[in-house]
Amino acid sequence: MPKSVPELSIITPNFNCLPYLEAWLNSILQQSYNEYEIIVVDDGSTDGSKTWLSEKEEQLECLTVLYENKLGPGGARNTAAQIARGRYLAFLDADDVWLPGKLEQQMRFHKNNPDVVLSFTDYEHIKEDTGDAIIGCFDYWPLFRKTNRLESVELQGYQILTNALAQLFSENVVGTSTTLVARSAFLAVGGFDTALKSASDWDLWLKLAALGDVGFTMEKTMLYLMRSGSVSSNIKNRIAAMESITARHVNHAATQNHHVKRIAQARISVAKAEYCDSRQNQWGKFLYSCKAFMQQPCERYFKEMVKAILMLPEQLLRHKQAQ
Repeated sequence: MPKSVPELSIITPNFNCLPYLEAWLNSILQQSYNEYEIIVVDDGSTDGSKTWLSEKEEQLECLTVLYENKLGPGGARNTAAQIARGRYLAFLDADDVWLPGKLEQQMRFHKNNPDVVLSFTDYEHIKEDTGDAIIGCFDYWPLFRKTNRLESVELQGYQILTNALAQLFSENVVGTSTTLVARSAFLAVGGFDTALKSASDWDLWLKLAALGDVGFTMEKTMLYLMRSGSVSSNIKNRIAAMESITARHVNHAATQNHHVKRIAQARISVAKAEYCDSRQNQWGKFLYSCKAFMQQPCERYFKEMVKAILMLPEQLLRHKQAQ
């Protein structure tokens, strides 16, 4: 007897995430909404993930596992989306977990708002070693909070994001593992751009925001594990991708807010300051921190600039000792 067609396809790329897979799967199976299929693309794991996934595939009718090699997260998600049967796609990385009720509320919002092509939620960053909370995503992006006046919004409930393209261009507040996407829209914009070595998720959200409505809620529905060795820690690739994506979308985004170019440039300056810091180049960090503050004067960038100034004497001392 053929499987019934699910409304939702949950897509997970996996590469050597065996220690996290049990929690990942349980967070899906414990959802109150259950009209879904799960598609995992194992991207060449060598840690026993393949065996674990194969055993679970035999036990769970809703689970399909594909075995690939070196596609990367974006390519793995694209591959899964091609065979997905659901009208909607939900992405969940193998080291992240959903909180109870996430899917039910999000699916209800999409069904009631058919023009929405993308929705996302707030989420909590979690320490890998202790599991302690670090900071909520929306708390990290002050402009997004200010623009949407999140303090005055009810704790629960989705709403349409105004000027979505401009807002998401200014600050990438979207966590991939919180998103739900209309599959037709995902395919229409070409999915994740695998040519980008970083930030292909940000590029996708911008493409979708240019296509249709975007929804969000300030409720936290996902726990994001901060892993020191994750792809997101590669600052150099991130800077190159940010510059490329900015060039692609700046003109369209500026039609909604003419300040976005300056705001995006400030984010790139911040990333360059972080790169200089990682290379122990405090002069470079100072210069790019000042540049970011001039491009977008705000409390956060001011604090980073002051911090960079305070580090200069240490740089001078090291330089003098090296002579």
